Amino acid sequence: MAESPLTDLQDSQGATPKRLPDRFMAWGRGLVDKLSAATADGVEADEEDYIRRVARELGVHPILTPEDLKYQGVQPLGDRHRDLQKWINRIGGDDLCIRIRPADSSGVQGCWIITDKPASPEVETVQNLLRAKGWEVEVHPAKRSMVASAMDRDLALSPTEVEETFRNLLRESLRRNASDIHFEVRGDQSQTRLRVNGEMQVYSLANGRPLPVAVIYQIGNYLFNRLAKRGARQFVTNQPLNAAAQTNIDDVTVALRFATAPDIRGYDIFVRVWKPDSDSLALEELGYSLDQQRYLREAIAKPYGVIVFSGPTGSGKSTSLTALLDSQTDSDRVRRKIVSLEEPVERELEHVTHVSVNAIVEKGGWKALLGGLNRWDSNINVLGEIKDAETASAIQDLATAGKLSLTTLHASNVLSIPTRMEDLGVEHKLLVDPNFLLLLVNQRLVPELCPECKIGLGKRLDDLLAEKRSEERPDIARATKLHAMRRFSDLSRRLGGDWQFRGPGCDTCDGTGIINRVLVGEMVWMDDDARTFVRERDWDGWRRHLEGSGWRDIHHHALEHVRAGRLDPVDVERLVAPLDEPEAGA
Repeated sequence: MAESPLTDLQDSQGATPKRLPDRFMAWGRGLVDKLSAATADGVEADEEDYIRRVARELGVHPILTPEDLKYQGVQPLGDRHRDLQKWINRIGGDDLCIRIRPADSSGVQGCWIITDKPASPEVETVQNLLRAKGWEVEVHPAKRSMVASAMDRDLALSPTEVEETFRNLLRESLRRNASDIHFEVRGDQSQTRLRVNGEMQVYSLANGRPLPVAVIYQIGNYLFNRLAKRGARQFVTNQPLNAAAQTNIDDVTVALRFATAPDIRGYDIFVRVWKPDSDSLALEELGYSLDQQRYLREAIAKPYGVIVFSGPTGSGKSTSLTALLDSQTDSDRVRRKIVSLEEPVERELEHVTHVSVNAIVEKGGWKALLGGLNRWDSNINVLGEIKDAETASAIQDLATAGKLSLTTLHASNVLSIPTRMEDLGVEHKLLVDPNFLLLLVNQRLVPELCPECKIGLGKRLDDLLAEKRSEERPDIARATKLHAMRRFSDLSRRLGGDWQFRGPGCDTCDGTGIINRVLVGEMVWMDDDARTFVRERDWDGWRRHLEGSGWRDIHHHALEHVRAGRLDPVDVERLVAPLDEPEAGA
């Protein structure tokens, strides 16, 4: 390294002048250029070494970790310096940020400039500006990542701004018809994503940047500490939380369910979003076939038994259960009492008594809850989900009381529901009791193709054939897609129908190629034959018996929509099952 020009800039007392000459500034800029080159080459050790050398020559101490920002009580500029902050941002851009210290006994305000370019003209300009205000200024060189981390902290908002930021995000979620908001924090990095029609979409601020970590933490505090009405009321990031609330956005009531998950590198916040005041969905609007709708209406009219909705997370189980309850006639609603046990309460119906489980179970346990339910004189009981031994025992008690019960369960297919219930603690002898299981349902939600931009099989093949091969290596992804399209071409000729695929996106679908989701499902009515197969645990024999009697499983239901050009076969095979399985083409 060249000799520092600082060595001949001292007066007879050894003091350094406050104003550094041009030759020193030129030397400093050259050093920073070397630093930038080292950083561009990915030389992390060199970056830190250069930062230390710059700091030593300037006579200051570098800030190398976020913890250093806590020293000496330094804080961002804050609300009363917003205009100054905007002016500094215009000059320094992303190269510097400001921290202030409390004024000393003489009233002089202290100030730090944190920057990865300490000898740049922009830093000098900001430094002169702050000194002109009478502030005592220190320049603190820092690594680029440290400057970015400090700048994100500057984006922390006031309580009012936090609320408005979240409400704007809710508005965007409602505009896109998103079902969930995911806040993901990993160290000093963050990402916000929306689940729209079952698929994740990245959400960014107007400037293209993600919501900063500091803002996401503030949103978590707002959701749990201020907005939540049920569930956890204190936000922490090191343990899972659940809570629920309602709010109003532009005269629209929006129901929210919050949950958190600690990650080894940070945490996630999940927000389920829906509009409880929107018109209820009729069974025929969900996507069930006519036979499936008939099964559901016959089941809900029964005086006793258990109706089980199953499927993976996000398959519409709760929506289907709610639609079934809402499908009753006015006379049925008058003469039957419905009590729903949930935590948290997701969707509210006027003719249903919604009971928050935690409030009762925490005080008296499940026995107190079920004892109360028996005294509440209900005709239909709803248990939100069978998920453990306690809820398995609860569904047994509810069903053996001689009342109709509805519940949900995570299961891979309809014939695995009895096994899954037994694994969770339901007694096998009860599974084959004629008074217990009534109707089993398994379902998925598959993205629906946009009618304006979907493309046919021939066009999709032509587009793939027209794509250029990579000059550096064979395009394996392209070859895989071509193979799949040719396979679909063979299947379409054999199975018939107008097979369509996801298009490039348009204004109608907001550039996604899809506009909604379609329910595909399968159902089994628990008759004497079904109970015999369950008693013997003969699952393969049960499937063969059903197929021999003309049963239409979930593959058939999905294939009907593919033939109609409503679903992309690629999505069906990703979310349901291969379309060339024997039962799908039977």
